[in-house]
Amino acid sequence: MVSNSRRFNVIFAAAVLFLILIFKIEKTNPDISSLQEEVNETAMHQETASLGALNYQVFKVVISEAPAFLAAYLDNGAEILSKNHKLHWPLASITKLMTALVIRESLDLGQSVKIDEAAILEEGAAGGFSAGEVFSVSDLLKAMLAVSSNDIAAALSGAYLQIKNISLIEAMNQKAETLQMNNTRFVDATGLSVLNQSTAEDLIKLMRYLFESRPEILGITRQKEVEITELNSKIKRELRNINKFAGDPDFIGGKTGFTDEANGNLISLFDPPNSPRLVFIAVFGAEDRFAETEKIYNAIK
Repeated sequence: MVSNSRRFNVIFAAAVLFLILIFKIEKTNPDISSLQEEVNETAMHQETASLGALNYQVFKVVISEAPAFLAAYLDNGAEILSKNHKLHWPLASITKLMTALVIRESLDLGQSVKIDEAAILEEGAAGGFSAGEVFSVSDLLKAMLAVSSNDIAAALSGAYLQIKNISLIEAMNQKAETLQMNNTRFVDATGLSVLNQSTAEDLIKLMRYLFESRPEILGITRQKEVEITELNSKIKRELRNINKFAGDPDFIGGKTGFTDEANGNLISLFDPPNSPRLVFIAVFGAEDRFAETEKIYNAIK
C-alpha cells in the first residue's frame, strides 16, 4: 500500500509540474492566430515591395531605348521619372513650337504670306505646298504644327524678317532667354540643324508658358486634322496631324521631332484622368517616340 501511495504521489506531482510548464509557455508566447496575422501582413508588405521593385526594374529595361527622358509635373517641374534629363539634345522639329510662339506673339494672324521658292527648297515636303501659294499666318501656323512642314517654317521665317526687319532666329533666342531656357539655342526655324539644342528641363519651361499664356498653340497640336485655305484659289485643304496622340482625351498638346542625328523626339502634356495635376513628358532619341511616351505615361498615371 505504501509503495502504491508513493507511486501515485510521484505521478500526481509530475502531472502538476507538466501543467505548470504548459501554462508558462502559453503566457510567454503570443496567440497563434495573432502571430499568423502578423506573418500574413508582413508577407503582404514584402510581396508588394518586391512587385514594386520588379515593376521598376522591368520599366527601366523597357525605356532604355530612349537616351534621355523626363516626366514631371507641369506646375512646379517636380520630377516623377527621368533619365539624362539634363542632357543637351538636338531638338529637330520641336523647334517649331518656339517658331510658332514668336510668330503668334509678333505677327497679325490675318497677315497673308506668300510661299517663295526658297521655302519650298527646304528639306521635306510635308503638306504638299507649292511656290506662289498664299496663306494667312493663322493657317500657316496650323500647317507647321500639324504636319511639321519645313517649307512653312521657312516661309514664316522669311515673312518675319520682311515685316519686323529682324531675324526670327534672333527673336526665338531672345524668347528662350526670357523664359530662362538657359541651355537652349536655336539656329533655324525648322529644327533641321543639329545645332538647335535644348534639354528636357528647359522644354518644360516652354510648355508651361504655352499652357498658361498661349494655349491656342497647344490647341492646334492636339487636333487630329486642321483645315487651311489657299487665299488666291480659295481652295480648302485638310491636313492630318502626324502626332499619334492628337485627339486623345488625355492629351493637351505637344510636338514631334525627327532627324537622323536626333532620332525620335516628342514632348507632350497630359491631363491624367484621376489627377489634379498636368504631367509633362519629354522623350529624346527614341526608336519609337510614341511607344516610349505611352509606356512612361501609363507607368505614372
